[in-house]
Amino acid sequence: MKFDDPSASDTIIRNWSMWGCPVRPGQEDILLFQKKLKSIEESRVLILGCTPELVDMVLEENPLRVTIMDRFPPNVTAMKKMATKNWSRVEVIIRDWRTPLDDLTDRYNIVLGDGPFTFLRFPDDYLLICRNLNRYISDGGLVVIRNMVWMERSPDELDSYYRQIMNRLREWKLEKNDPVDDIFVKNTVSELWFYAFFKANTDPAKLCDEQWRYWTGKVSCDLFEIFGERIFKVTEVVLDTRGLNQSYREQRIPVQSIPRIEEMISLFESCHFLLMENTTVGCQTVPGIWRIVTFRNMKGFHRQEHRGKSIPHAAVPDRSETGEMP
Repeated sequence: MKFDDPSASDTIIRNWSMWGCPVRPGQEDILLFQKKLKSIEESRVLILGCTPELVDMVLEENPLRVTIMDRFPPNVTAMKKMATKNWSRVEVIIRDWRTPLDDLTDRYNIVLGDGPFTFLRFPDDYLLICRNLNRYISDGGLVVIRNMVWMERSPDELDSYYRQIMNRLREWKLEKNDPVDDIFVKNTVSELWFYAFFKANTDPAKLCDEQWRYWTGKVSCDLFEIFGERIFKVTEVVLDTRGLNQSYREQRIPVQSIPRIEEMISLFESCHFLLMENTTVGCQTVPGIWRIVTFRNMKGFHRQEHRGKSIPHAAVPDRSETGEMP
């Protein structure tokens, strides 16, 4: 898909409608974002990306300012069409999050993002964005993000998890003939994307692309045995070999580029943020990989008041070219 194609936004809408939780935020996730937003008086909100569920929720809270930042105009066009609220008062900045904007200094007191770091290089890209957020957010402001982290459990446990998912699907009786109309099925197939992704990334000796094709193929075949051809409309989007994993193939991102939660916290702390909350979320997703984390900006006098509680000079996590920790 070419992003300068006028039909690109229609393609994005068609594909996005096939995804479910945990790729898209669930109601539980939105409520957690909303709780943090309500804690800020006279909120000035920056949203990384343009997730419609998140933007709609922010607009309900009537902030003083709301800005979305996204690289691709068709994404914004598509998400506006999928939204339930009027986005006329939303400021749109077309920008790569890694590229700083000096005129945004101290403009916001809360930054929200749904999966903003998921397909970026760790730690380099993460560090660029964190430094920019430290500039954009006022002293004491919050950064609240839902993001994928490396699984805490053994890769062997993925197979047990996979069998449980397949058993759930076999026991499920579709109320409609088309799986596209069934939220449970779309959510579950979206979970299976993460199973395939982690299985494809657990052996550094093998090419991620090769393994990705193998595991998405296996999952697609298993789903076909349950649902037949009806499932193809979902799997061709969710488990497409050109899917979200394309970011890794094109940019040659190391296999272990997804950080562990401890690494992610350490990196934020190195940019003068203090961890306030770390919550595991998701719709029965791969155990522990989706987190909503809340950080408070500690520059200025806030950093002085909390000296000793934060780690303002924490070292940025070091990674070799293979993605392994030293």
